[in-house]
Amino acid sequence: MKILVPYEQGALDSLCGVYSLINAMRILIKDLDYKEAERVFRRILRHVESKKRLSSVITGGIGDREVFNIARAVLQTKYNIRIRRLYEDDQKPTPSKVVAKMAKLLQHENVAIIISIEAVDYEHWSVIKSISAKEIQLCDSAGTKRVQMSKCTTKRITQNRPVLIDPSSIFCLTLRNRRFRNKEDS
Repeated sequence: MKILVPYEQGALDSLCGVYSLINAMRILIKDLDYKEAERVFRRILRHVESKKRLSSVITGGIGDREVFNIARAVLQTKYNIRIRRLYEDDQKPTPSKVVAKMAKLLQHENVAIIISIEAVDYEHWSVIKSISAKEIQLCDSAGTKRVQMSKCTTKRITQNRPVLIDPSSIFCLTLRNRRFRNKEDS
């Protein structure tokens, strides 16, 4: 099995949300090559530019609504990738319930999960490579390899639980149909 090395974001940008979408695609579409990933990157940036000032996104990043909207506008239309939230805003599951749900989904081959990881001094989008009761292994644009579940919460950051995984900012992407058009750059 080929080992997936994630594309990494630049040191000065806040494009982890964009990279998480592309790395999720790479999990779903095993033979997605560099040129097609570049095309996706351009499509996403054009979409973002049509909705917001690109400079503010590059320096400030994107939120969960933008991640969701980009996936629907760019990935769903062109690549038949469906996106859905795992939880709604009013749902407050425990970390163990979140882990169990994500682990069950990841048993399927055509699934990728994007999560938002927050701490006191940063917010970051990443893609889950695998998950267990002890840790989340990531396919991450900033080089983070794993997050210890003993440090995670789904409610609010505390001294003992300094990492927040917001259940309403967990997205499940599924590949509906293997075929996609890769010749045109529309």
